[in-house]
Amino acid sequence: MSNSSSQRGGLSLTFERRAPDELDPLEIVQHLEGESPYVYHETPDATVLACGVVHEWSGRGETTLAELFERARGKWQVDTLGDDALEALQLPFELAFAPKKSPDRVWSSHPRMRLACPRLSLRWSRGVLDIVDVSPPDAADSSSDLLDVEHLSTLSSPPSRLGEASESDALELQPLDVEDYRAAVTRAIEATTSEDSLRKVVVARALDVRSSRQWAPSRILSTLGQRHGDSRRFAIVPTAEAPTFLGASPERLIQLRGGRAETMALAGTARRQGDAPEATEQRLMASDKDRDEHAYVVDMIAETLQTLGGTLEVPDSPRVAFTPDVAHLETSIAADMPASTHLAELVDALHPTPAVCGTPTERARRMIDTIEPFDRGLYTGVVGWMNLSGEGDATVALRCGVLEEHRARLFAGGGITAESDVEAEFEETNSKFQTMLHPLRRPHR
Repeated sequence: MSNSSSQRGGLSLTFERRAPDELDPLEIVQHLEGESPYVYHETPDATVLACGVVHEWSGRGETTLAELFERARGKWQVDTLGDDALEALQLPFELAFAPKKSPDRVWSSHPRMRLACPRLSLRWSRGVLDIVDVSPPDAADSSSDLLDVEHLSTLSSPPSRLGEASESDALELQPLDVEDYRAAVTRAIEATTSEDSLRKVVVARALDVRSSRQWAPSRILSTLGQRHGDSRRFAIVPTAEAPTFLGASPERLIQLRGGRAETMALAGTARRQGDAPEATEQRLMASDKDRDEHAYVVDMIAETLQTLGGTLEVPDSPRVAFTPDVAHLETSIAADMPASTHLAELVDALHPTPAVCGTPTERARRMIDTIEPFDRGLYTGVVGWMNLSGEGDATVALRCGVLEEHRARLFAGGGITAESDVEAEFEETNSKFQTMLHPLRRPHR
């Protein structure tokens, strides 16, 4: 175990490195539920848990994530921080699909754009656990005991070892008006057929769910990890009383590490209908509609990174990526970026991609505002983390929902082009809802 500490801007930063099995992230989430703000991210590369909030920067309207990042850097004398603290302190962030839009009731507790400094930052990655304790001037704040590292290390029986709930729960499903969704898809098809400039619009729908028992996010995350092990799982609670925004997304927006940016185009979807994987793959690769939809995303990402000075690596054709419920066309894209590039700049430039909005972006966004009868909030937005040197990882918030005790609102959508079929799009959203419906039927307090 190694330790270091520093004083910056009235805050005390203590860094230590431990063996990764000394603390269990899901057990800590269970410990914090209902007691403290937290943000949880788990990707194939790392698990990051930000506990409590010492300071946060928020914005909406014309504010950019890059501006919030510069405000955060300004709170410390970043050039005098040690390399360990620069790399290890993880600042979670969230960016709504439409930051300028006013939130509805479901999203009233979640800022449209937020970057936070946690009281306790933990990152499990590359065989080590890095911990940064950020103590405010009044170190005896109410969260000190709750977030004490030595206390957290005594916790036991993490949800991943508790097993599933003894029985499944019958959920009450309340779709927002299905006919409104069908009408919205029909309008999008007509618009992409009749307007030369509009090639794709992503149309979403919402599903309200009720349960007789209260959900535990830690158990849901555990179940998602068992069924969607390759996904990017997240849970975001900006205040102790706020509903939990939680999901298991298949899509990375962008990662930046050592000047290397890695991203993906994920667009073009086929339901898994009991076919052999090979049959689903052939069906998806042969679909002109899905290949065109995918190409829009590849072209936009490649052009954006190149404009920012990146040297690109783009495969000639996509591969098919499978989840338990659907298959997607996926193209992995990498770029070596200029040394001055930071993650927030890349997120601002890329979001929203045609995978979640459409193309051209502003024309598609205006149509979404007209035809969708609910606020997407953070759904199809961006969630992730970054450190003070500007490196980090960002996820497109898909296959997700907002959970509050016995109620949840889930979201799903799909790309609409002139070749789309209304009923096929409806069934695709039903398949995507299964990512969250499966764990909601099982894990409870």
